[in-house]
Amino acid sequence: MSWLIATAGASALLAGSQSRARQAVEERFAIRASIASRFVTTYVGDLVAGQKTQARRHLAARRVSATGFRRTMRDNGYSAAVLLDQHGHVMQVHPAKPALLGRDITGKYPHLRRALQGGVAVSKVVPSAARGIPVVAFASPFASVDGRRVFSGAYDVASTPVGAYLRNAIPIRHSALYVLDPSGTVIARNGEQPRAPQRLTVVDPALAASLEHRSEGSSGAGDGQRRYVSSSIAGTPWRVVVAAPSKLLYDAVRGANTWLAWLALAGLAVVSLLALVLSHRYVEGRARLAVLYQELERAVCTDALTGLCNRRQLESEHLARAASAARRHGLPLAVLLIDIDHFKRINDGYGHQAGDEALAQTAAVMRSQMRQEDLLGRWGGEEFLALVTGATTDEAAVAAERIRAAVAAHEVRLHDGTLLRLTISIGVAAATREVPEETIRRADAALYAAKAAGRDRISLAPSPPVESPKRGATDTKPWIAAGHGAIRSGDQTLPHDLRDG
Repeated sequence: MSWLIATAGASALLAGSQSRARQAVEERFAIRASIASRFVTTYVGDLVAGQKTQARRHLAARRVSATGFRRTMRDNGYSAAVLLDQHGHVMQVHPAKPALLGRDITGKYPHLRRALQGGVAVSKVVPSAARGIPVVAFASPFASVDGRRVFSGAYDVASTPVGAYLRNAIPIRHSALYVLDPSGTVIARNGEQPRAPQRLTVVDPALAASLEHRSEGSSGAGDGQRRYVSSSIAGTPWRVVVAAPSKLLYDAVRGANTWLAWLALAGLAVVSLLALVLSHRYVEGRARLAVLYQELERAVCTDALTGLCNRRQLESEHLARAASAARRHGLPLAVLLIDIDHFKRINDGYGHQAGDEALAQTAAVMRSQMRQEDLLGRWGGEEFLALVTGATTDEAAVAAERIRAAVAAHEVRLHDGTLLRLTISIGVAAATREVPEETIRRADAALYAAKAAGRDRISLAPSPPVESPKRGATDTKPWIAAGHGAIRSGDQTLPHDLRDG
């Protein structure tokens, strides 16, 4: 719609007086700068979004290998890159500079300092270390297991689709199109690209002098006069500057050459429409890809049957993050390992479809009994794992008993109308400073104890010996609680076949 309005307006101006025709030419010329600006904005936004996605996927672990860092850098098309931790210290850098590792370099590079504060930042133009060509760096903050990090990569804009677009964006002979950084250094241009960073004051002194006073107007005099317009690029500190000879620009609306103006208008309309269509399709394609990526990510991380997170997601993300938060804040973290009793009998007696229905309904009942901040996931088969944050063993036992009682009271309705009642056994373990694998191992042992004691009950693992007593600290001997009371139990040798239900 905006394209139609702009084209109709330009046609009306062209049909009027020569002064109005000149104004129409100037407005159409300004549109070129606006279109170029929007194209660069779209490209840079997509580049930064892809960079952040890659960084979250490959650079968010506690330790980042040099190989993984270089692979991420190459996937983004960067010739050089740096990875900073939450304090601005260098974690990885390429080309390799061992002396920089562990150093805070944000004082030297303002764009890294801005990114560390939470915003995407773009550097000024600098010569690349390898070839000396003009490059800019895109610095993106992203979340990691240890807090905010910054991934910054150097990019030769002239060698990207932006450079190709600029070389063909202005069909007027002897025209100039520049992308400038805040200091006036040329990032990219139409025509021959600079081999080293150059200021506009060197490349085009007359245009640079005019831009100091106005963002749009004329520079030079006589046959050397040029019309220029400047447009900022959203999301960056850059701007686009377009300049063309005034004689060539205005001749189309003078005297007998008026018909040439209509031809130019038609050409501009076609080019503008093509640019808008391409830009719209590009944005739509990126949006579709983003949706598909989110769906794929959900499929990889979610158990399709219950809708809970799967074991892969629990092990790769939630366990480590919850344990890290517990250690950092000195709070306990409880693990509930839950198993549906005699589940094999359901599959054998009613079929696997009935077993799937029972799993899905039981998972929904268990999730309804948990706090919003707690997490429940499918651990495998008929086993589930729950993370209860900030809970001691005794507090987690209360939550476990609530879950157990809710499942025991729920009637599972199968597709054929059959009603079943299920019970669960729960092993509970809690700790403040313990690796997640050890807490799970203790919860697993407690689950075995609950199975051995008759099922439909909870069993609490003793606190780890290295842990100081906390609020609500539990007894150091394991105990088992059934739905009808608590039973003290000592160490015992458990059979290995209790997992059949």
